[in-house]
Amino acid sequence: MVYFVRKRMNNAEKHIQPPLVTKLQRYIQEVNRSIEEISQQAVSNLPRVLRDVETLKKEAAFLWQQMQQVKEEIRSVEQSTSHSMEVLVQIDNIRSRVEQASAALKEADNWSSLAAAIEDIFRSGDIEAVASQLQSMHASLVVLKNSPDYDDKVLHLEALKNRLETTVSPSVVSAFMNHSTTEAKKYHTIFKNLDRLTELRNYYLKCHRARVSSKWQEIVSGEIDSAKPGTDSSDISLLSEFYELLLSVWHAEVQWCSVVFGKEESLAIIAQLLLEVTLSVEYGPNTMINNSVTGTSVEKLDTLQQM
Repeated sequence: MVYFVRKRMNNAEKHIQPPLVTKLQRYIQEVNRSIEEISQQAVSNLPRVLRDVETLKKEAAFLWQQMQQVKEEIRSVEQSTSHSMEVLVQIDNIRSRVEQASAALKEADNWSSLAAAIEDIFRSGDIEAVASQLQSMHASLVVLKNSPDYDDKVLHLEALKNRLETTVSPSVVSAFMNHSTTEAKKYHTIFKNLDRLTELRNYYLKCHRARVSSKWQEIVSGEIDSAKPGTDSSDISLLSEFYELLLSVWHAEVQWCSVVFGKEESLAIIAQLLLEVTLSVEYGPNTMINNSVTGTSVEKLDTLQQM
């Protein structure tokens, strides 16, 4: 039985193998044919590729020659025009100097006109017109900085600015003392245009330092009726009142000052004011604290701690 089964299987394998071998041989032939065709195409195209490469080499060489020619032409043009360019530069420099000299002459004439008219404007009493005239003179002076009499003109302009400042100083003090915002802003603009904001700030500090110091003197004088200054209880009370006075000045002035001088600058100004008041008052914190630490008793130390 086993013999017959094996025999049938061998016969089946013999019938299956020939078709597979035939197909495999056919596929191999097709692949070989394709490879041969591709090889023939590559061989036939190779001369054309070589010709294209040679053409590109020739074109690159020709382009390089053209670039060299252009470079030589540019160098030749630069050499031939360098002298002309130097002449043009010299002419332009001369033109600039002539224009500067012409502008200086015009400004010198303008300065003379402004200087001649300033006296009439001063006599008119129009402070803003005087400030505008001085600002124009300052602008004219910038152009005349190389003139021989420049220093004399600077001194003359500064003298006129001092004269204007002296003229308006009572009005400036009045505006600060009365908290006249409109007037204070007007003088801020004038002093700013004259580059004298530092002087305006000093006017403000001087006015309010005197006012706060006077107020403090009244407080100290009032204490004489109840307790003699220099005693422990009086010093503690006075020191507390002094700090309250400074705090009230801060709240009252910082908002108004910021409208005139600006927020950032106003903070610095008020801080400077409080510092100057603290250091300048006759019977201030330094005096009170010194009185409290005189001696070595425990009572003195307790008083200092309360302060």
